[in-house]
Amino acid sequence: MWRRERGIVRRALLPREDGFGLVEVIVAIFILGLLAVALLPLLIQGMTVAAAQSTTATANRMLSSTIDTARSNPAAQCDELAVDDLFTDARGVELRAVGRAVDATGAPLNCATFSPPGTVRYLATVSDGERELVRATTLIFIPEPPAAS
Repeated sequence: MWRRERGIVRRALLPREDGFGLVEVIVAIFILGLLAVALLPLLIQGMTVAAAQSTTATANRMLSSTIDTARSNPAAQCDELAVDDLFTDARGVELRAVGRAVDATGAPLNCATFSPPGTVRYLATVSDGERELVRATTLIFIPEPPAAS
């Protein structure tokens, strides 16, 4: 309602109707609650996937470390390449890293029949006890053994 005072149009003072009422606030909270309940399974699934990816990333680092360890000893002979280590990741999952020289079929290599210098196929795997998480095969050069003095 408008009224005129001394040539100026002013709005009459009426009770204010600005803002939200109690019913509107309760409805908004209810709708937000429904959205939160609908998105909760996605949040849980995302956390589960992130945990699994964390374990796989740790297994990949262990695999690289196992291969680097086998390659780092230039005087290593075929039978000295075997690795069997246990690690625990940040989540407490126990991981086992195994590395060994293998033949072309993947069977353990009979190092007595190998004559250096030459390359051997090296298989490294990391598992969590239930399943194999990562696997890699590489070639490692085995030098001729040092001459006895």
